[in-house]
Amino acid sequence: MTDKIFVIKLGGSIIFPKLGYINTNYLEQLKRILQEYINQGSRFILIIGGGTICRWYQDYAKKYLGICSKEDLNRIGAAVTRANAEVVRSFFGDLAYPENYHNFKKTIRWTQPILVASAWKTGRSTDADAILLAKKFNSQTLMVASNTDYIYTRDPKKNQGARPLTSLTWDTYQKLLRKITDPTRHLPGAHVPFDVSATRLAKTSGIKVIFFNGENMSNFEKALQGKDFIGTTITSSALRLRKQTR
Repeated sequence: MTDKIFVIKLGGSIIFPKLGYINTNYLEQLKRILQEYINQGSRFILIIGGGTICRWYQDYAKKYLGICSKEDLNRIGAAVTRANAEVVRSFFGDLAYPENYHNFKKTIRWTQPILVASAWKTGRSTDADAILLAKKFNSQTLMVASNTDYIYTRDPKKNQGARPLTSLTWDTYQKLLRKITDPTRHLPGAHVPFDVSATRLAKTSGIKVIFFNGENMSNFEKALQGKDFIGTTITSSALRLRKQTR
């Protein structure tokens, strides 16, 4: 990959896979890998998602507290992503800009190797915020590190016949979204690989998204290096299928 600044959306469920637990081993491995690239002059924007903790708060609020307002649930979700991001920012210490960046209108003097960001406005996912940051910092590629290997034709946890997709267009991906969620708007807590609002932004911006399992650190490095990786590439136009490296 040729971007001097790597823009990476880190799924919250990778770092915070369950309540009361932070994946410290993963953070240490991630720091080691990023440090290697930082030593070569690269910089990183890390957008931290809400993940399992976010969905727990939203589900609990709905089920036990009767909070059904989408605006309120979105606010809860945004607050969780900001808390997650503060943990990650603090972990990186002097390597990171000293504030969690979540007001994208704010101009910052960013000299550190890492900028940690989280949700900006309510009613939009951190996927969409990641696209906005890629645009803001002139990156043509967004890396999405999730806890699954690919984007599939269906939910592989529910459908044994689900097929992994190595490459597809935004038009094709939008057709997949119509099968599993409301294709017109962002829904708080929606569990999709890349959400509706982010998809629209990426499509109109011409940004390429590479989606991969961020827990596989050797594969993570291949994605950073621009080598063949296990995962899915989404672009505005059709790509020749990549050879998968397993």
